[in-house]
Amino acid sequence: MIFLKKFSIAAIFILSGAVLCSCSGKKTEKADIIAAASDTEATASSDEFSEENTMDSEIYTEIKPESVVPDLDKKVTESDKLIYDNAGLLDDASYKKCSEYLHELYSRYMINSAVVTTDDLGGRSVHEYAAEAYDDIFGAGGNGLLLLINNDTNEDYLYKTGACSQFISEDDETSAFYSATREIVGGDYESAILRIMNLGERCPENIFDYASVFTNEEVSWLEETIKSGGKEISFVTVNNTDNDSELIKTLYKRRYINGGGCLIMLDINTKKLTAYSDSNVPSDIAKSVSEANKSAEKGDYAAAAKIAVNGT
Repeated sequence: MIFLKKFSIAAIFILSGAVLCSCSGKKTEKADIIAAASDTEATASSDEFSEENTMDSEIYTEIKPESVVPDLDKKVTESDKLIYDNAGLLDDASYKKCSEYLHELYSRYMINSAVVTTDDLGGRSVHEYAAEAYDDIFGAGGNGLLLLINNDTNEDYLYKTGACSQFISEDDETSAFYSATREIVGGDYESAILRIMNLGERCPENIFDYASVFTNEEVSWLEETIKSGGKEISFVTVNNTDNDSELIKTLYKRRYINGGGCLIMLDINTKKLTAYSDSNVPSDIAKSVSEANKSAEKGDYAAAAKIAVNGT
C-alpha cells in the first residue's frame, strides 16, 4: 500500500553519519561509520528482490489518502514472508525472531511491516526501490513501515506511510538510526532491524484512521480513552464502496487473531458505524454505537467516535 510519491528531502548531519530525512522516509549513509570501524564491513551475496523471493501480488495504482481502504484481496497470514533478505544478511534464528516481531506489528498495530535487504538497487534511488518493494508486498494504501538495508550505495532507508509518517517523530527516528547503523556495520542485523521496526510502536494501537478524518490530537485522545477504559476495543475508519459486513470481519480477524475483542468501524461513505466481535457485541458498546450514529449521519465523525468509545 503506497502513498502518493510527494517527498521533499532536506539534508541534515548528525555526529559521524549523514542523515537524509522526509515526512515519509529516512536514509542513512554507512560510509563514514565503515571508515571509522577500520576494516569492519558487512557483506553478503544473493539474488535481487525478484519474483522468486517475493509474495504473489497484484500491482495497484496510487490513491489519495482520504480514499484509503484496506484491500480485501491482500491478506498477510502468519506464514507469509515479511522479510526479503536478498543480500543474505540474516541467519535462521535472526530471521525467525525478526519475522515474528513484524507479524506482531502487522496484527497488533495494523502496520504493514517489512524488511528488505539488497546488494543492488538496479539503478533506482533508495526511495524508489523501497516504494516498489512495499507496493509489491502490500499493495496500495494503509499504514506502513518498510526498512531497506542497502549494501549497494550504503544508504539504508525507512519508508513510511499513513500513521507511521504521522506518529514517528524525527527525533525518535534519528536516534534509532544512529544506533542501528552502527549495529549494521558491526554485523548485528537482528538488533538493528528490531530497533528500527520498534518505531512502529509509536503508532496508535487501537485507532486506525484509514479514511484520514481525525487530527493527530483526536486520535491520541481516542487512543488514551480506550486504554484507560479497560475495554478490548479498536476503532477503524474507512471510505468503503463494497460490502461493509465483509470488510469489518476481515479487519477484525487481522486485529484480533485470537479473537476476544470488539472492532468498531466508521464508514464515511455510508456515514455509519458498525460494531463486530467473534462473540456477542457487549450491550453497552452496541448502545454507544447506536447513539454515535446520530453524529455520524451529520458528518461529525470526531463526536461519533468519542461517543462510541466513551459511551457519552
